[in-house]
Amino acid sequence: MAQSPKMNSLPNLIFLDIEASSLGPDSYPIEIAWSGSDGQSDSFLIEPVSNWSDWDSFAELTVHRVSRAELTTRGISVEEAAHRLNRSLRGQVVLVDSLNWDGFWLQRLFDAAEISSQFDLQDMWGYLGRWIKTHSARPKHRALADAQTNRDQFLMAIAPFLDRHKQKSPA
Repeated sequence: MAQSPKMNSLPNLIFLDIEASSLGPDSYPIEIAWSGSDGQSDSFLIEPVSNWSDWDSFAELTVHRVSRAELTTRGISVEEAAHRLNRSLRGQVVLVDSLNWDGFWLQRLFDAAEISSQFDLQDMWGYLGRWIKTHSARPKHRALADAQTNRDQFLMAIAPFLDRHKQKSPA
């Protein structure tokens, strides 16, 4: 089976997800996790700061199943959370499935910690969807040709990640 040589040089793609106190305007992050295509990952609960009081009891019971008491006993401080994310993700493109919500919650975290984020957050669906919509090739309805087209479109979609990876690799 032939494999595209470019597939062997894919960069580490990092995906991040956040659980929050609710979906309201006063919500805040309660759990953050990230996972890289290189197999590395991290996950932690966040202890709310004193002015974070918003809470959705229904979400606690049916969605994330994390109690406020658990956040207080097992959560890390907002400062530790922000520093930990920056140490792990500094200079990386980090993909999320909802840029509006995840960006909002990360901003709440970094603002509370009084620290600047040192990684670039991008919406994975919007980025890939926009690219595919504008660069789609018409299928030839032959399996090999269509598989190769799909491969090439995927590689072109992630070209910015490949370029960043090449810039960071030692010569």
